[in-house]
Amino acid sequence: MTDNNIILSQIDKEVLAQELANKAANTIIDKLRPLLPTQDRVELTRNQVADKLNRSLVTIDKYTRDGILTRYKRGGRYFYYQDEVEAARTEMENPRFVTGKHNYLSQ
Repeated sequence: MTDNNIILSQIDKEVLAQELANKAANTIIDKLRPLLPTQDRVELTRNQVADKLNRSLVTIDKYTRDGILTRYKRGGRYFYYQDEVEAARTEMENPRFVTGKHNYLSQ
């Protein structure tokens, strides 16, 4: 069996079934891989983000709505990536960080 072609020759049906199952499993894993946690990325809850940024939960929700922070969902659980929160904090510390009518540094 090659990548995109199936060559049927004298092959045992159990071997064929196993090859098809392996190909299907690898395809599914490749599709799900972006949704799986990686070892080098730390996931934070909304409360942890609020503590880290010294902001209220309401402000964290506003930052999320405004696109300042990106929230992810896996199953029924929402989370933020720590490296993205740190990058957003660095941007927020910039004196020119103003979005819409609000200067987020003054909150």
